[in-house]
Amino acid sequence: MAVVVPAFGKESLTRLVVEDLVRERDLARVVVVDNAGDLDPARFPTDVELVVPGSNLGWLRGTNLGMERALSSGAASVMGLNNDTRLSRSFVRGMADALAAHPLALVGPCYDDSFEHQNRYYRGHPVDFQPRSVEVSAPAIDGTCFALSSAQVRQTGLLDARRFGRRGWGAIQDYAIRVRQAGGQVLVTRRAYLAHDRGSTARASMSSYERYAASEMRIGMMRKYGRRWRNVVDTDASETDSARRVLGDMTRAVEDRLGLSETWVGRR
Repeated sequence: MAVVVPAFGKESLTRLVVEDLVRERDLARVVVVDNAGDLDPARFPTDVELVVPGSNLGWLRGTNLGMERALSSGAASVMGLNNDTRLSRSFVRGMADALAAHPLALVGPCYDDSFEHQNRYYRGHPVDFQPRSVEVSAPAIDGTCFALSSAQVRQTGLLDARRFGRRGWGAIQDYAIRVRQAGGQVLVTRRAYLAHDRGSTARASMSSYERYAASEMRIGMMRKYGRRWRNVVDTDASETDSARRVLGDMTRAVEDRLGLSETWVGRR
C-alpha cells in the first residue's frame, strides 16, 4: 500500500506520523508531498519518498500527485493520510485487510474527531486501541484518512481538484458519492484507529481557512449536484437520515458558527 502524506511545514508532526508508518515498512510505501519545500530529508528514513512539487499544491492536489505517482509505479492500493495524526499499532495492516475484504470500497478508520460513525467504537489514545475485524457501512468518511484499491481509483478517478482544490473540504464527500454511483461501498473499519490534531497544518498554510473551506465545499457540491445535493447519496432507506445528517449537518454547524449564508452561492 502506498501511503500519501501531504505536508506544509510542521516537520515535527510529519516525522511522528512517518515513525508510526515505518513500523510497517514491509506493508507501506510512504510518500510525503512537501508542499512547503522545507522538510530535511536527513531527518526521515531513507526509504521514505519526499516529493517536492515546487509550490504549495494544498492537501487535495498534493494527495492527487502522490496517488498518481503510486499508481504509475504499480501500487495495488493507496491511502491518503494527514500529517497531523498518530496511528494505532498495525494501522496499515488493518486498512489493507479491510480493503482486501472489500476491494471496491472507500475505507476510513476509526478516529477521535467529529464524525460520530467514526468515533463511536473508540475515542482514546492510539496505543490502547483494540482492533476488530469489522467494517460498518457509512454515508461518508472524513478526509483525514482514506484508503482504496488502485482498481477503484482507476474506475472513479482522482479527487475533484476543479471544485474542491483550494482547501479540500467536500472532496471526500464527493468521492463517496462517486464510489457509490460506481457500485462500490463506503466503509469505516474497526481494524485501525488514528488520533487527529485537527486543522494544525491547514492553519499554518492559510488564515480563516474554516470559513472559506466550508463555503467552498457547499458551493462545489451545489454546483456539481444541485441545491439538493444532500439527497444525492445512494444509500439504503435505513441509512437515508444518517446520510443527510453527515453530509448536510456537518457543514450546517460550521456555517451557523461562522455566519455563512446562501448568499455565498454564485459569488465565485
